[in-house]
Amino acid sequence: MALAAGGYAYYGHRQMAQQQAVAQDLFYTMKSLDVDIANVERLAGDVRRARRARIRSRRYLARRRQMETNYDRFLVRAQAVRPHADARRSS
Repeated sequence: MALAAGGYAYYGHRQMAQQQAVAQDLFYTMKSLDVDIANVERLAGDVRRARRARIRSRRYLARRRQMETNYDRFLVRAQAVRPHADARRSS
C-alpha cells in the first residue's frame, strides 16, 4: 500500500514538474516575442522599411497574443489540477 502511495506521489510530482517546464517555456517564448516586437517597432521608424516592419510587427503581435492565450489557458488548467494535489497531501 505504501509503495502504491509513493508511486502515486511520485507521478503527481512528475506531472507538476512537467507543467512547470511547459509554463516556463511558454513564458520565455512570449518574452522573446516581446523583444522581437520591440526590434520590429524600432525598424518602423525608418520610412523605407516602415511598411515591411508594420507587417512583421502585426505578425509578431498576433503570435504574442496567441501565446498569451495559450499561457493563460495552461495556467487555468494547472490551477484546476493543483487543488486536487493539495487535497491529497492534506489527507
